[in-house]
Amino acid sequence: MLVIYVIGAGLISAVPQIFWPAEALGITPDSDAHCPTELDALRADLLSEAGARVREPGAQPVGLFLEPWDERYRALAASCGALPSYALLARLRYRVEEHLLRYEADVASLDEDTRRALDEDARP
Repeated sequence: MLVIYVIGAGLISAVPQIFWPAEALGITPDSDAHCPTELDALRADLLSEAGARVREPGAQPVGLFLEPWDERYRALAASCGALPSYALLARLRYRVEEHLLRYEADVASLDEDTRRALDEDARP
């Protein structure tokens, strides 16, 4: 009985994720989207937030911004998924995430030290 329950639960959760990934995550597809406008807005939001996180690293985890961004992106899959810009935007998103994580791990402390030194140099 337990084996049947585990198999059934696995099928119920896996099948929708395979065939309808956006709906399985609770994302409503946007079939009426104007793709160039929507994708450009996503690009602008991604790069704007990346710039803000470089200026103020470590304010909050990168994932807190990227999760809602990903939902907006996946909602456009039905109407914009065939466009080259849709795939390129996904590549950009993952490269930006890697950059931010690397920046916070390697460069943020140097940036903070530089800021403190500049503040000290500015004192009369």
